[in-house]
Amino acid sequence: MTLPAVYGGAVSGFMYYCCWPCVCDTNDFIRADTLNITAVDGVSRKSHVAVIGNPCDRAEALREPFVQPFYGRGETTLEREAAEVRCTAEGKLRGATLSDHGHVVIQLFPLAGDGKPAVALQAVTPTPGRMTVDPTSGLHYQDEGEYAPMCEEREDNGFNSGMGEIFRRVAMIS
Repeated sequence: MTLPAVYGGAVSGFMYYCCWPCVCDTNDFIRADTLNITAVDGVSRKSHVAVIGNPCDRAEALREPFVQPFYGRGETTLEREAAEVRCTAEGKLRGATLSDHGHVVIQLFPLAGDGKPAVALQAVTPTPGRMTVDPTSGLHYQDEGEYAPMCEEREDNGFNSGMGEIFRRVAMIS
């Protein structure tokens, strides 16, 4: 997965998903950043992480009504649907680890090789499920480009699967 970096440019690394629609939501909202982590040996190491903006930058958005397209439940709020997204009085997301640039860390983002984006293969028909081998590490992975047509179709259908409306609404707050 190649993600825009919050500090500029782009970085390539590995993400793990439960389903293919999550690839689409990642492309739309998740960015890469760094996080200095002090290990048990006392040495601080810079790691790459996947991040989203802090929804508590606009906490009032958690109370804005929207129509939940799933389950036929009609109008609701993020405050109801995502009860674990809670802000402190200081505008911080309760329990969140923040990256070096102040974004909410959602997972580690191990780099693919040196992290520099690879040149995209041209004239290759997207084939979801196709495995590619990272030449540096030998790891097998599925490239996000394989899912581009499916992501476009999902967008055309109102993001009707995957992390869906709740994740997208939390991530788009900031």
